Amino acid sequence: MNPISLSIYNLLWMLAWYPTKAYLKLRKRSWHLSRFESPTIHDSASNQVAWIHALSLGEVMTSIPLVTAFSNKKWTVLFSTTTKSGYQTAQAKLGQLCNEIFVLPVDAPWLTRKLCRVRPNMCIIVETDIWPNLLNTLKKNGVPVYLVNARMRPSSWKFYHLLHQMGLNMFDELDVILTASEVDVPVYASCRSFFPNRVKFMGNLKWDAALLNRSDKKEIDNLKRQLRLEASRSVWIAGSIHYGEEEKILQTHKRIMSHFSDALLIVAPRKLEIVPVLTEKCHRLGLAFELRTTSNTITPKTNVFVLDTFGELSKFYGLADCAFVGGSLVPFGGHNPFEAAVYGIPVCWGPYAYNFSDATANLEASKSGKTVYSEDELFDFVMGSLQRTNIVPLPFSPEPLSISNRIFQFLTSAVNRSYEQ
Repeated sequence: MNPISLSIYNLLWMLAWYPTKAYLKLRKRSWHLSRFESPTIHDSASNQVAWIHALSLGEVMTSIPLVTAFSNKKWTVLFSTTTKSGYQTAQAKLGQLCNEIFVLPVDAPWLTRKLCRVRPNMCIIVETDIWPNLLNTLKKNGVPVYLVNARMRPSSWKFYHLLHQMGLNMFDELDVILTASEVDVPVYASCRSFFPNRVKFMGNLKWDAALLNRSDKKEIDNLKRQLRLEASRSVWIAGSIHYGEEEKILQTHKRIMSHFSDALLIVAPRKLEIVPVLTEKCHRLGLAFELRTTSNTITPKTNVFVLDTFGELSKFYGLADCAFVGGSLVPFGGHNPFEAAVYGIPVCWGPYAYNFSDATANLEASKSGKTVYSEDELFDFVMGSLQRTNIVPLPFSPEPLSISNRIFQFLTSAVNRSYEQ
């Protein structure tokens, strides 16, 4: 990074420090205020210490298999996050795997210098959340920094390109960038002034995270028995749907039933406020429905089963012959298609799945998923999937932690090589 640009950046921090703190106190933003303090991190006697950072809840969930891989190899793991939801999730999910869990402070130079007195063997940033002073201080201290599961949105590229023009090219401070999809490799390579070959694709950690959350065959069989779901029925599922998608999904199912009279649609709204809308439209279309909260059985007369509960969607994907992942026919950004794909079923999503472009690229490359742009294309996809009962190819290995272990081996080998040099 350009020293003059970094000095100007730090001057802005000095000017904004007290007014920002005063504003946060006035607004009683206690969580944001906590990031204006340096966390207390205890010294570790271990000579194998990895600092893993994840921005928020989604990145924390993605990082679970990677943390598990390091913990399984007896590494000391320091884990940081930025948001309140990320911190709470890390405490709940990673408390037994990490030696320290703390909140990353803001990027003021005096805070990063104090924070970086900790000297891990490596710092791993999951997906995003890179900052000039943090990277600069780690580099001065000789700590290699790796960006893993990296993905670049068009809006982010414009932002980082602007920083590059201002002399704050943070990608040059990263030792290696491991992308979440092959599509992102040339994008990140173009962002580096030096060593563009240090950008690699090794798999998507979201896949490992979905595998860890997948229900096994015994659980799926028990669920089928509990619901009294007939094995001969053709089943498709629409998961995490948002308002505005229910009409197209129900209309599609109405058309499907003209070809498969016993077809069953399992529909899981992202928010429970959509349930009354769903049931009203089922009535209007003449579709017999059951609610999960009021019925534990699916009768032969049930056309639509509404999953009006939280935390069950993943195992219900295991009941289906194919899946549509919602939040993507409307401009919301989509949801994780790997949660369905780990069951070896065809998966589709709409044109607005931009928050999961890495996962959709992985699935399309392996021909196990597809973007549908209209109700007609959704109908064609479901019909084609129900007519073919073969298992689709998986984008990655079905073995748990396969990607995480490969990334672990790569990063630890890279650290050892840097020490030898």
